Amino acid sequence: MRARFFPFIIVVISILTITAISSAQRTRDTADKPITGDFKITIKNTMAGQTSQSTTMIKGLRQRDETNMNFGGMSQSQVNITQCDLKRTIQVNDSARKYMITPMVNDDGETAAAGPAHATSTGPAQRGGVVNMIVNTVDTGERREMFGFTARHMKRTTMMESSPDACSQQKMKIETDGWYINLEYGLACDNVTANQMAARTASPSCRDRYQTRRTGPSNLGFALVETVTMYGADGSQTFTMSKEVVELSRQSMDAALFDVPAGYTQAASREEMYSAPSMDQLMAQARQQANSTST
Repeated sequence: MRARFFPFIIVVISILTITAISSAQRTRDTADKPITGDFKITIKNTMAGQTSQSTTMIKGLRQRDETNMNFGGMSQSQVNITQCDLKRTIQVNDSARKYMITPMVNDDGETAAAGPAHATSTGPAQRGGVVNMIVNTVDTGERREMFGFTARHMKRTTMMESSPDACSQQKMKIETDGWYINLEYGLACDNVTANQMAARTASPSCRDRYQTRRTGPSNLGFALVETVTMYGADGSQTFTMSKEVVELSRQSMDAALFDVPAGYTQAASREEMYSAPSMDQLMAQARQQANSTST
């Protein structure tokens, strides 16, 4: 049970991280100082009684998120690369040396990019139903100085419900409460984050349409402190996740960190992506570690 649940937790954390980053760059408050060029952010995450740290690195129109978790005695790392310029995200499994490419989708459910590298199925996709999302954002008016920025206290409620004929059956509510700033760094992947969550959980052979209605400010900004609570179809709380930025600094980074790693192979499915490595792979990794230690 834990083994099946663990990848879902990884995906949820990744999506919430991408949500925070992709909405950060928009209109900047006059009191805020712009950050341009490369920079690195370290975040402390707490969920289900487990604490971990994640690191986000941004270079131009690309972003790399690294998360290391220990959940229920299982340890696993996750790397997600967002390439706004190519309208796609890349999931990387370092232990298996595999990756998956997911094209971004717009609010109408159509992919924002196409091509051989993004294909996920060989046949035509079955048309599904409609996934409706209602997003309500409120600015409380409270302000606080954090990391040299003026942070705004914002609250957001997201309701998601699928039609009976939808491929991905979801009915949930997500409440978000935190302190946010605007960052000027050039990363702007519009209208993709919420739909990415459904795209990663739905079958690639069946595609839904996504309809989003928003009220209040369209963007929260980048979260310096944030609590996200999710509720299931029956209204009961399913989990709560909190995050806090503990470091925000600038440094130049290698462009290779923001692309498919050299020598990795593309996984055909999530099962292959997260399957246990073979004995040969484990032995090769052990030899690599021994060589790096001896040099």
